[in-house]
Amino acid sequence: MPKPIEKAAKHLAEFEKAKSLDELQDAVEATEAVELPEPPAAAERLQARQETARMWLTVIAAIETNLDPKFDPKDVPSVSVIPPPSGGVQFPGGIDPKAIPDPAARAEYEAALKKNRDKADRYRFQTRLLRLDARATAGVERFSKSCYTSSLPDQKEVGEILSQAKLSEPRKRALAALFSGRTGPQSTPEGPGSGLES
Repeated sequence: MPKPIEKAAKHLAEFEKAKSLDELQDAVEATEAVELPEPPAAAERLQARQETARMWLTVIAAIETNLDPKFDPKDVPSVSVIPPPSGGVQFPGGIDPKAIPDPAARAEYEAALKKNRDKADRYRFQTRLLRLDARATAGVERFSKSCYTSSLPDQKEVGEILSQAKLSEPRKRALAALFSGRTGPQSTPEGPGSGLES
């Protein structure tokens, strides 16, 4: 097994534990770094090619599993949360909750701040995940163009690897199109986060 594939597998395992996108990005970078052995070691190259293809699909499956299909990049979190009026006073946004004397207004403001912080965390996670999705998909495309042909044996290998991948059917079809050299709207999964939008 190529060393970058071993590194990618470790980073993916860490990502699954902690949901750290740094680990996921490291997995993408490690997979990008794979260099297949050159002939005459044909059997070794074939094995490395299959392991690399599986790792790319595993990386994309990890991304797809964590993408929120309802995520709207246009629904950005607020820069500043305005507290509710308290005792006839309208406090400015961003004020320390301790400065609000009314306990009910303070509690409402703290809840609104937490909701906005959670939304900001989700927004950062999903937007970065979308960028990693696009990068990984581009990586698969480069890998497939340099390592696979449209020949029957190559496409049979791809079909077997894709059939074992934990991916949605639309994503499998889109990736199969990349591996076969066919691209276009008919093979693009619908919705945000497909990583194949033009």
